[in-house]
Amino acid sequence: MKKLCTFLFSIVTFFTINVDASPVFDRAVSFYKEGQYDSAIIVVRAFLKTNGKDGETEVLVPLICEALVRKNDFTSVERLFSMFRQKYQKSAYLPRMWYLKGIADAKLKKYSDAVTSFQNAMDGGLSSVMITQTINNVELLGANMSVDELGGLVSDSGVNDVQEIIRYFEIVKLIGVGQFGKAQVQADAFRAVFPRSRFESSVRDLIVRAKEQERTSLQIGVLAPLTGETGEVGKRIVNGAQLAFELYSGQSGQMIKPVICDTRGSMIENARKTKELIEVHKVPVILGPVLSQDAIVSASMVIGKNTTMLTPTATEEGIAQLGDNVYQMNVSIGTLARKIASYAMNNLNMREFAILAPSTEYGLTMATSFKDELRKKNIEVIAEEYFEEGANDFGAQFGSLRNKLLQKYFERQAMEKGTVYKGTVSKNDSIKYKDTSLTVNGLFIPAESDDVVMLAPQVAFNRIKTQILGSNGWQSKKVLQDGSTYVQGALISATVEPDQNSKDWIDFKASFKSRFKYDADRICALGFDAANLIINAVRMTGSGNSSRITDALQKVKGYQGLSGVVSFDQANNGGANAEAAIMKITPNGFVRVQ
Repeated sequence: MKKLCTFLFSIVTFFTINVDASPVFDRAVSFYKEGQYDSAIIVVRAFLKTNGKDGETEVLVPLICEALVRKNDFTSVERLFSMFRQKYQKSAYLPRMWYLKGIADAKLKKYSDAVTSFQNAMDGGLSSVMITQTINNVELLGANMSVDELGGLVSDSGVNDVQEIIRYFEIVKLIGVGQFGKAQVQADAFRAVFPRSRFESSVRDLIVRAKEQERTSLQIGVLAPLTGETGEVGKRIVNGAQLAFELYSGQSGQMIKPVICDTRGSMIENARKTKELIEVHKVPVILGPVLSQDAIVSASMVIGKNTTMLTPTATEEGIAQLGDNVYQMNVSIGTLARKIASYAMNNLNMREFAILAPSTEYGLTMATSFKDELRKKNIEVIAEEYFEEGANDFGAQFGSLRNKLLQKYFERQAMEKGTVYKGTVSKNDSIKYKDTSLTVNGLFIPAESDDVVMLAPQVAFNRIKTQILGSNGWQSKKVLQDGSTYVQGALISATVEPDQNSKDWIDFKASFKSRFKYDADRICALGFDAANLIINAVRMTGSGNSSRITDALQKVKGYQGLSGVVSFDQANNGGANAEAAIMKITPNGFVRVQ
């Protein structure tokens, strides 16, 4: 950032407001004028330590703050300002203290706070020379602040020099990051609020330039949390997308300008940014949001609008079904459940299933989608048990599961004898047959790794012979290491991990590391792949028209991305990615079988 102007009035001139100068004050001023700031600070602090309630404190605190600014002790300035403002709310020195706090804020890189402090200083009343100095500092801040920082300071009720500067630089920065539509909206508002602004000709020239650039570039909206608890995930998605857009722009000559919006991990902020992208920026396509709950909100907002949405990471079931212009690139948990059910029926010819799932949204969605796929062939689940995630005792679930399987055992025996079993399993039956092995073709356990390593051994312990079927929650080192032999042979449905030995992945990692200075992972690759799907749709249609982009995405089949394969099956799966892999757990790890 450019160095802020820090010229301060001489203390003698400033403190002529004070009526009766004291020996302490005169001595401190003398040290200050000689550039002996440490001595000035020591003199004032010694006095304040024993005379903090003395009336002279009102003039000595601003003096020590002047010296502290000279010494670059900006944290102490902020602390003293807070105390001074609370004690001397109507002091004649308060505007000067606001000014000093503005300098401290700027030096501490609290740029938004610095602008607010300078505004308060001007509102309180400064001399004409100090007003000029303050305006110069605000201009330096405006030139170095980000679009989001500037936007956060814009006030519809403010018509003053500071607002004029902030609004002007917001327009400059909006054009700089390619947000041409919003820049024009803000320029119109600027002219209405400041009809005789000294920036008028500059604003006019900026908009002419923005319209020219808009004709040769395409804006793509990007929704992701860049701050907050999920900020790291959002940054990786955005960086992956940025790399793809930059590579395309450099190779094709067509400039793609991502309009990156920080959703801050807030559903309200996500909704606000979605509305802004649709109505202000008028982007034809939005990459994001990242989180499933945000994606649901944004999807409902783009329905019927000239904006297509492609979320690279959301996995919640049904998001893509909300509208024809909504797409999920990451495989949903429902798709994973349907995939393993289909494989078990069609490839392994299974006709009997049981489910043992956590009573979480994940477990319930997985179980429901698994059963939906079975119903297509009129196959029902013969036993269904649920448990609390993180539980240690599964005795009740396995006891109930064995009773239901024992019921089927009795029914099969009766059928072999040409009779029909009409009884129910009693407690005595359970005890009598407790050592009998019971069978079921497939036992679906859609659980996370911590539960998996607890459940898998109990399947064998409870003498249940079956093919264990799992979900993407199994896809971890913990399952391989702690599951021991009990997880061997289990089949799971999961997303495909990047092939880290492929040339494409190696090239991607090298480019990513060079651009962003850290190693890429699958999350980065999801952002990269989503951006490339949008780029391909734009290239295929030759335009940035939303409906054409939607049509192009509907035709995506077998796209080989770095993060996995993508196929949008609009007829059967809405705009959700229908691709999922079937993995088998072997002594060598997860091996893909389909």
